[in-house]
Amino acid sequence: MTDYAAQYYILRRADAVPYLAPDGDSVDRSLSEAPQPPGSPPLVFSNAFKERDRARRIKEVVPPVLFHGNDLVVNSSIRAALLELGLADVHLHPAIYIDDLDKWHEDYWHITFSRTFDCWDRNLSDVSEKFVESGGGERRYDVYEYVLDEALLDKTPLKERLLFQMGGTIDGFVFCHASIVQIFRRDAPSGAQLLLSAGY
Repeated sequence: MTDYAAQYYILRRADAVPYLAPDGDSVDRSLSEAPQPPGSPPLVFSNAFKERDRARRIKEVVPPVLFHGNDLVVNSSIRAALLELGLADVHLHPAIYIDDLDKWHEDYWHITFSRTFDCWDRNLSDVSEKFVESGGGERRYDVYEYVLDEALLDKTPLKERLLFQMGGTIDGFVFCHASIVQIFRRDAPSGAQLLLSAGY
């Protein structure tokens, strides 16, 4: 029996990190639903709380990992490390972050998953009874505490589950295997909280 609860981390936005807002063109491109066509323009983001942060005199720090909801935007160093893994369902598209002083940071990449991996145990996880139904008929639940499906993970090659977006949930958190978690911790503070899935 494998202790998968100790092997997976959920990536969440750290405190005091800019909360990304896409510009009008990026919003219209369904950036969270599907990979962007190769050769299309970069996605452009700014801090959704720019004016509030400036009024509070919060000095902005632009970390290696930024978040648009639960979507990840990572710097070129992290992109290079992910490309070395050859992850089939992970797609990286150029992104630009315009900081609170209107400086353009052009060494970022937006991560999109071409498929989700629904591997939470329906019987053992703490989950709401209510669900929302997607256009494709998929039921998505609020999961309060995750227990991963051991049988499904056992038969899925590790390379196919190193980094994935959880399916069947409203949140769609990104899960990261412990063997590659250092990619998102190499530059501290990285901008990401890594929370063991067992405690979430």
